[in-house]
Amino acid sequence: MAPDLTVSIVNASRRDTLLPLLASLEGEDAELVVLDNASDDGSVEAVRERFPGVRVIEQPFRAGFGANHNRVIRETESRYVLLLSHDAEPEPGALRTLVAFADAQPRAAAVAPRLRYPDGSVQANAWRFPTPAVAALGTLTLARVGVVQSRGEAPRRVNWAMGAALLLRRAALDDARRHIAKLDRPAQTAFRPLGLVEPYLAALETSGRDPLREIADINPLYRLWRLARWRG
Repeated sequence: MAPDLTVSIVNASRRDTLLPLLASLEGEDAELVVLDNASDDGSVEAVRERFPGVRVIEQPFRAGFGANHNRVIRETESRYVLLLSHDAEPEPGALRTLVAFADAQPRAAAVAPRLRYPDGSVQANAWRFPTPAVAALGTLTLARVGVVQSRGEAPRRVNWAMGAALLLRRAALDDARRHIAKLDRPAQTAFRPLGLVEPYLAALETSGRDPLREIADINPLYRLWRLARWRG
């Protein structure tokens, strides 16, 4: 019987942060999978020695974010997959809380938890899609208004969220595959919330970069220039 949750962790010679993360996840009711990207610091040996219950996928080459996590998704069968950064420090009970929330929100294809820096301050991890209007607003307010969607206490729908900690519903990924297979090539790289998560990951896999984040990080002056061109 497939587990409810698989935790997908990508490692590339980050043994110093990977091992503490795995230690913090001991006892969790989840399948732990480490996809190792040709590490040369003894990560694979250390994980197998200290955490024999963790599944290790050795990859002799380094790939991009989407390619790595898509491989874990393809090789597992759980209801949910949690993409988790190797340097994350989950609070006790966080994984159970995420799964319970997703179970209570059956239309949510992805759930992003609140992230905090080591000093306890909140880390932004959800944003609006970059459009001319959003770019203009972000420029005028130094991204303090209308861009970041992860502020506040109440759960909400967001346009896109950081993959450092992101819970994905496998049923939504399966639905996305079926729907996306029917679209033309340009549309297949689209990412929309509550349904098309895997196409976003596939876009990263083919391009080797995060196009949405690149647009969101454009220099403010360049944003204005692009906005002027768009209006012209």
